[in-house]
Amino acid sequence: MGAGTSIVTNMRISRASLVLVFLLTALPATTSSAQIQAPPINGECIEIAKGYKCFYGPFKYSDVDQDGDLIFSGFVRPPDASGYITSMRAALEDADGGFVPRHAVHLHHAVWLNTRKPDMTCDNFIAPDLLPYLPDRFFATGKERTKIELPDGYGYHWDNKKIDGYPFLAPTWYMNTHLHWMHGDEPEEVYIRLNLGFTHDDEADGVTDVRPVWFDVDNCSDSEFDVPGPKDPGNNYKRTWDWTMPEGGRFVTLGGHLHDGGRRLKLFNRTTKEMVYVSRAKYGSKNPADSGWDLRKMSAYSADPGIDVAAGDVLRLTAVYDHSRAWKGVMGIMIGALVVEE
Repeated sequence: MGAGTSIVTNMRISRASLVLVFLLTALPATTSSAQIQAPPINGECIEIAKGYKCFYGPFKYSDVDQDGDLIFSGFVRPPDASGYITSMRAALEDADGGFVPRHAVHLHHAVWLNTRKPDMTCDNFIAPDLLPYLPDRFFATGKERTKIELPDGYGYHWDNKKIDGYPFLAPTWYMNTHLHWMHGDEPEEVYIRLNLGFTHDDEADGVTDVRPVWFDVDNCSDSEFDVPGPKDPGNNYKRTWDWTMPEGGRFVTLGGHLHDGGRRLKLFNRTTKEMVYVSRAKYGSKNPADSGWDLRKMSAYSADPGIDVAAGDVLRLTAVYDHSRAWKGVMGIMIGALVVEE
């Protein structure tokens, strides 16, 4: 990777950017490339053994705001073939391919959206009279950089074929990320590396497709909230969100995303009175406060045949945070891979 053109855009997943996504995908087939130009696409995906390495950037210190923050929202390059994504993990690299540690540049979050499919849990983020759907939020990560790995025989299908009648529109993903430079201008620029396990369509006999399910205590918004404080040490702050399953099936993978100060994410089936999964935060020491609440990892679930849910079940996501102090701009998100029952 070499230095490249800076590609910073505006805040988070804005309505304006998503309007562009769907205006491009909902244009009449008679529209020609002379009438509209395809949007710029950032990054590249390089095929490796058993998958792809995708690189997005560069994100440059020279573009940060006065607080050291840089936020990007835009189209990014997916793999150049159709097939099933079987695992996902993200990290930060410098221009020479070296690992960027957490204490140098903080990966607040990064989320990837598949513009070819609608999101399952958010159908009202954009006014229905403007856009048909929000793109499918299929992977997200943050400081914890937890790997999501599906059990053998399962994958999330990506269709790289161009849409009939729209030859000027390349198949794309959409990415939103927030980076924070912790200690000045080192490194001067970073890239987000996304490692994908991938099985091509012609090698995918017997692979079962999964449906991403995005659980979020601040769903259909910017996913952020504040924990007021301080309270007595040992107390917890909880934020919840309920969602009714439109389809039944089984979760074969579940993983959570919290920020520093987070303790756990609980997904509970209120209909059956059973816990679906608890994703726990792991810190640099047994007592998180001793490590300065330096989040290192989130636990994840991956198993076959998975955890059963039925259409109509009400699932409650609870984000649990430390309440000994205030925490600003935190998140509580869990992503599940659902095998929809036939």
